[in-house]
Amino acid sequence: MSSTSLGTGKIGSATTTTVPPSGTAPGTVIVQTPLPTLDCDPSGYLIQNVSLYRVNITTGASTLIKSPVGDGVRGINAMGYNVGDNFLYGAIGQGASTNLIRIAATGDSTILGSLNVTVSLNAGDVDENNQYWATASGKQWVQVDLKPGSATFGRTLANGTASPQYSQIDWAGLTASLNTYLQRFDRNTKTWTLFTDFGNIAGKNTWGAVYASDDGFLYGSENNSGEIWKFPLPANGTTAVKISNGPAASSNDGARCIKAANV
Repeated sequence: MSSTSLGTGKIGSATTTTVPPSGTAPGTVIVQTPLPTLDCDPSGYLIQNVSLYRVNITTGASTLIKSPVGDGVRGINAMGYNVGDNFLYGAIGQGASTNLIRIAATGDSTILGSLNVTVSLNAGDVDENNQYWATASGKQWVQVDLKPGSATFGRTLANGTASPQYSQIDWAGLTASLNTYLQRFDRNTKTWTLFTDFGNIAGKNTWGAVYASDDGFLYGSENNSGEIWKFPLPANGTTAVKISNGPAASSNDGARCIKAANV
């Protein structure tokens, strides 16, 4: 007598789902082609509500990858680049209806489990340990395991509250309150530290998209003007430099591969 269990497995890089025969119904094998990964290129990736763009940080030129991304209804924010699997991850929806979303190089996506939050997340990134961190203005935060092969992949490992001196707009580090400030979040103590006051830089100093790098600098795109600036981490000085003119945006977030070639 045939089994009625449902099994999944890997054949090469494709995911297979086997539905065994039952009674007079024949068995079937469904092979799902995996979504294409990104390649850790130097570009920044900008999500604006449900539209995903590739941004050349040096020139400011942007290219639409796909719109809409996700279910086409709920907006996406708090996006980060996971070097562990070369996908983008973010938060889709607001409040209790917020889910984790995985985005491929084509803009195609998979909506994963609930992020178990009651607030609307507006900033996020994935660290070097493949942990996704997202926050609501720096005041509420959540940590999700995105390490490939982990038994807790996609699960919320921790959450809590913090007290930044200024509201956080993008997790990579820039905030706005008339001036532009660099703040650091300590992942051990879950506290914020104010480092640098860059002054009045551009537009309304609303840095909705910030792109990470490993050269001691951050790259921020100001929402209202679209200007892209290079901001030094504390060891590299206190002077910001304009890089290019990019697209003006709102309801947005930026992500970049931390291991990409320097800009």
